[in-house]
Amino acid sequence: MIRSKREYETCTEDSERRQVLAQVAQSFLGTIEFYKSELGGARSHDDAVKEALKNHEWRRGYVEAEEQLLLPIWSVSSVSPDLQENCL
Repeated sequence: MIRSKREYETCTEDSERRQVLAQVAQSFLGTIEFYKSELGGARSHDDAVKEALKNHEWRRGYVEAEEQLLLPIWSVSSVSPDLQENCL
C-alpha cells in the first residue's frame, strides 16, 4: 500500500465537495449494479455501464433544465444571491 506523509489543510467547502463526489460515485456504481441485476435486465457489465451513463446524462439534463427555469425568476426577484446558490 502506498502511503503519503503529506499533510493537507482543507476548508469546509472542499470537504463537503469531496463528500458529495463520493456519494455521486457510489450512486453511479449502484446504478451499474442495478442494471446487472435481474430486476434491471441482467445486462452485461458493458451494457450496464452504457445504461448507467444514459441515466446519468438524463439526470444532468433534467437538472440543467430546472436551472434554466429558475434563472428568470431569480433575475426579477429580490432574493439574495446567497439564497439563490443554496436553492440549486
